[in-house]
Amino acid sequence: MSPIRPELQAMLVKWREPIALVGAGLLGLWIATRTGTAITIVGLALVLTAAALLVPAIRRVRLASGEDGAGVVEINERQLAYLSAGGGGLLSMDLLTEVRLAGGMWHLSDSEGNRLQIPTDARNAHDLLEEILLLPGLDAARTVRALRAREDVILWQSDRAVRPSLSAPPH
Repeated sequence: MSPIRPELQAMLVKWREPIALVGAGLLGLWIATRTGTAITIVGLALVLTAAALLVPAIRRVRLASGEDGAGVVEINERQLAYLSAGGGGLLSMDLLTEVRLAGGMWHLSDSEGNRLQIPTDARNAHDLLEEILLLPGLDAARTVRALRAREDVILWQSDRAVRPSLSAPPH
């Protein structure tokens, strides 16, 4: 039997990354207060690194909805791949024209007419959220509220015109 209550243990596991970063920042402060210029620089570098990583870590913990949804999200050099047993697809984050949230799914469209639907709780969906939050003009607070409330809303639209895809059926 563990000496730590199960609720506390679950909370510590969930918040382990931010807790470790706070610890690293405090260690950096302690190192920075020691004598010697080189040691102070190392300590300050550790503090700055921990501080820079802390905000995204807290965001990931607060928005984590579990990763038990269908599929896996992979992002490599702004190329988004969604893989699942029921399908999937590829999109370039640079060609996005619309980001919509509906029914617990990200609905993404690009300028070539491609569309992709990704569950908000897919594995690595937090990586997609971080990319979406970087879109110019996107209201991050509105996005977070919509995710928490599971609202159906268009979060972002580009002014790029949509080019018909060669594989798209005629209308």
